[in-house]
Amino acid sequence: MSLTNSGDSKWAWLAYQFKETSDESDALLTFSVAVSSKRAGEETTSWFSCTVWGVRAKGLAPHLTKGTSVALTGGLTCREYTAKTGESRTSLEVRVDQFAFAGSSQ
Repeated sequence: MSLTNSGDSKWAWLAYQFKETSDESDALLTFSVAVSSKRAGEETTSWFSCTVWGVRAKGLAPHLTKGTSVALTGGLTCREYTAKTGESRTSLEVRVDQFAFAGSSQ
């Protein structure tokens, strides 16, 4: 899975959560990335839940700010869950292997 900017897409992360443990290799950073794109004049937005583990999680957490453009690669998985409304939903989750800031936010 690779999320990169094709020029007509906009990215923003919504929020992040950082959990640090006594063992630095178990540190966990989770954040959401929105990818908006236009096709045939219609704008759509897809949300991805992202996780970063270990030392990279600890180093990255202080630098995330809302609206930051990012490029990342990692493994993509689908998780089904039941929303509070009782509806079945699917969450797309990325276990981040590589992460980079992609320039100024829009």
